[in-house]
Amino acid sequence: MAISQGSNRALRNPWGLGVIGFLSVVVTVNVIFISSAISSNPGLVEKNYYDKGRNIEQTFQQRREMVNRLGWDMRIQVPETINMGRHATIYLNVVDNEGVPLNGATAQLHAYRPSDASADFEMEMQRYADGIFSAEIDFSLRGVWDLLITVKQGEDQIEKRRRVTVDI
Repeated sequence: MAISQGSNRALRNPWGLGVIGFLSVVVTVNVIFISSAISSNPGLVEKNYYDKGRNIEQTFQQRREMVNRLGWDMRIQVPETINMGRHATIYLNVVDNEGVPLNGATAQLHAYRPSDASADFEMEMQRYADGIFSAEIDFSLRGVWDLLITVKQGEDQIEKRRRVTVDI
């Protein structure tokens, strides 16, 4: 049986196929938007957003060049479950482009709450050894938090982001 407007079966009628095609496009676009929102910048407002945004393209280019030049590998380790009001230890391992732990670096952790900026906080991560850092955090609210860890060594600086969910 061929595709025809006179067909009573949805998959043989062009109108039924059009509705199915339209719904498929809508679902696909939503999946793309959701995956983009999860994997990209959280869109949080910076305190000095105007000054930082004036030369945003130049800033992105400089960051990309620095990441490529340095070749640092940063790995954030977060507990499988993080509970509100209990200590959670966040670990950071940083090695250079040759796999050698980073010597003489410092790490700063910023925790952003997308729905409540008043709960945001930052802290210096403790250095255990070259390239190994940790931070003990008590999250005061449950839900989604965005972690931004900034590693500095001299004039060089790289950031790594990680989204975590805090349970009750």
